[in-house]
Amino acid sequence: MMMGGEPKDRKEQIIKEARALFSRLGFRKCTTEDIASACGLTKAALYHYFRNKEQIFTEVVNREGSLLVSEIRKAIDAHSNPEDRLRAFIMTRFEMI
Repeated sequence: MMMGGEPKDRKEQIIKEARALFSRLGFRKCTTEDIASACGLTKAALYHYFRNKEQIFTEVVNREGSLLVSEIRKAIDAHSNPEDRLRAFIMTRFEMI
């Protein structure tokens, strides 16, 4: 799956494909070759965007964490009652994880 050649677009593609691969294969079994291949890149080209698999994984985890916090914040802010806010927090966290 090829995306635009812009560095930002390519990094987004790498992160998206890596997320899917990490989810399916796990960190240990997923290789940089797997990620590069899923993006239509060579392993050398992948290293132009990220130093190693750990850096890609860190970016995936950071994005997932940010998304979780954002969704929880939206759910909580939709309520004014403390009990409803707590319930929204718990349910959103459960659904996201």
